[in-house]
Amino acid sequence: MQTATNFDRLATPDFVRDMVDWLAPPKADRPCWEREYKLSYYYGGFVVAAEETPTGLMVVASGPAHELGPVLDELTKPEFERLVFLFPDPLAAHLASLPPRRQPGAD
Repeated sequence: MQTATNFDRLATPDFVRDMVDWLAPPKADRPCWEREYKLSYYYGGFVVAAEETPTGLMVVASGPAHELGPVLDELTKPEFERLVFLFPDPLAAHLASLPPRRQPGAD
């Protein structure tokens, strides 16, 4: 289980940027798509307890649901009420949605 990370300060892997280039519609909100794939890259398949702060998304805890209880029990009621719970898909789920690559000269 991971605790207290400023998500927006984590590096966005080139691979994630490439996925956004490939999958996001031309007029899409690129930062939104990048955040979704980046969440999947770092936390896919786990529950993420996070809070939006002036400096970005602060991940308070992440991991399997059964491991978050003890961490969340330590929070005050106001701290807990500020949390949002995210459930990013594993990155493999996004990769499965990629269209097949076109072969050169296949047109």
